[in-house]
Amino acid sequence: MKLYLSEQDVLSILTMPKAIELVDGAFRGLADGTAVNHPRRRVVLPTGSVLHYMAAGMPRYFGVKVYSTNPKSGAHFEVLLYRSEDGMPLATLEANHLGQIRTGAASGVATKCCPAPTWTTTPACAAISRARSWPARAGGAEPLAERARAARLRRPSGLTGRAGCAGTGPPSSWLLGKGKGQLS
Repeated sequence: MKLYLSEQDVLSILTMPKAIELVDGAFRGLADGTAVNHPRRRVVLPTGSVLHYMAAGMPRYFGVKVYSTNPKSGAHFEVLLYRSEDGMPLATLEANHLGQIRTGAASGVATKCCPAPTWTTTPACAAISRARSWPARAGGAEPLAERARAARLRRPSGLTGRAGCAGTGPPSSWLLGKGKGQLS
């Protein structure tokens, strides 16, 4: 039976530690070739409406995130999830909060895989404005934006390129300073 998960369902089911674990697994799948990720595509209409979509797959599941935007009505997000074994549809998820949690989880993965004692900044894959919108998810911790203080854009000494984890991690923006309220 196909599930339908509302925004509230997503918030009550998906914890930040689980999201970090899943995003980490997805990054590892991309690295070892067991996952496939297609970049975002867009259908732009003269009305100002835009349909954005991106697809991805792993050995057990595949799906697509689809969202529409329009200057008059904002953005509307959904994820369609399928079983890889037989292509059967499994779920439709309202995905505004899901996308925000995934963005935070990507920052969590980058923070986990990139610690180095000589670094003066913490990697973050999300802008502060996105972080403010996702709720506190891990053990009663405050939202990221409340815990981190803005810092000027800079990279740790010795890091080259855009990647965060020894040249193999997800692209990171160096936005959040370490110190009081740092992420750990």
